[in-house]
Amino acid sequence: MLVAIAKTPRIAQSYDLSSVSIAAVGASGISTDVLNAFGELLPECKVIQGYGMTETTGVVCFGNVEDSMTGSCGHLYPGYEARLIDEHGGDIDAYNTPGELLLRSPSVVLGYYEDEVATSEALIDGEWLRTGDLVEIRPSENGHEHVFIVDRVKELIKVRGLQVAPAELESHLVLHSAVAEVAVVPIPDERAGELPKAYVVKAEGVGLDEKALREELSRYVEEAFARHKHLDGGIEFLDSLPKTASGKMQRKVLKEMAKMDAEARERARKEIENGKSKVVTNGFKRREKIEIFDLSSDEDED
Repeated sequence: MLVAIAKTPRIAQSYDLSSVSIAAVGASGISTDVLNAFGELLPECKVIQGYGMTETTGVVCFGNVEDSMTGSCGHLYPGYEARLIDEHGGDIDAYNTPGELLLRSPSVVLGYYEDEVATSEALIDGEWLRTGDLVEIRPSENGHEHVFIVDRVKELIKVRGLQVAPAELESHLVLHSAVAEVAVVPIPDERAGELPKAYVVKAEGVGLDEKALREELSRYVEEAFARHKHLDGGIEFLDSLPKTASGKMQRKVLKEMAKMDAEARERARKEIENGKSKVVTNGFKRREKIEIFDLSSDEDED
């Protein structure tokens, strides 16, 4: 809802929304770009976000209108302890430094039923839950330590040793009037290791042809982000993004698609170098629609 309002200011401004004083967000993060655009339209409305997991048996933290920070999920509820660790497992003590969030609480699960491997991977020393979320801790003016979700650790794209959070690019792209939905995943690259690639569902009534729109969206990202975050892996248009029956994005499917496309391009490049092909085209067949239904699970594990 916040994204829809932020993307359609003319429609939002045609209604009297002055009575809207608080907007609560959960289940999915909201970017600073979206929050700022929403704030310009409804400056008196406070947006508060929350964070929790099935494994924590409830909400871990939630925003407070009296101590709010843009993009924050608030500070920890009583009964929770938190740590941040780097990719090597070392503790992070500094503010504004991303690390994987670990949680300890009496409400944290003891493990996964009849799955010792998953339990040992998820729980450090049998008590600290690895959330899999990349988080920063930032202090508020009131002295509270706020939780900011950056992205899922496993979703990070590593470009020439530098980390790229797909959520950051997605939240920027979705504000473009021509974009209805978008997902950014890594595409393998011999030189860079990985490159960001965007799968885009166009908004209804978009008049630009795909080549022109691809160029426009590329510029839209390049004007806002550092060089290593540019969509050098390409932009592909789909009629729909693969999702589970409950609507969760299936990134694993998109990663496999990106990998297959990268392999196809590499084969074409080698054929050209070997003189087997004289023409390079952007002729990879456009996927008209993807429908994947997984009724047994809402997970998207690699």
